[in-house]
Amino acid sequence: MSRPEVAEYIGVQRGTLNRYKLPPADAQIGRVQGWLKETIDEWQQRRPGRGNHPDQANWNLPPELR
Repeated sequence: MSRPEVAEYIGVQRGTLNRYKLPPADAQIGRVQGWLKETIDEWQQRRPGRGNHPDQANWNLPPELR
């Protein structure tokens, strides 16, 4: 997938995608990068702000209990 295709796939505007740190491209031809759907799916699940932060279970605990 190209950058515009990735943006559409994850449901964001192209300009918004430019602010994200994408995973390394799976392929590159000249300056054009491409990603596999599987790469983007894995990245989506692991990126911050998607509810998968390792400390999320402790966020509502007082500091002394974390």
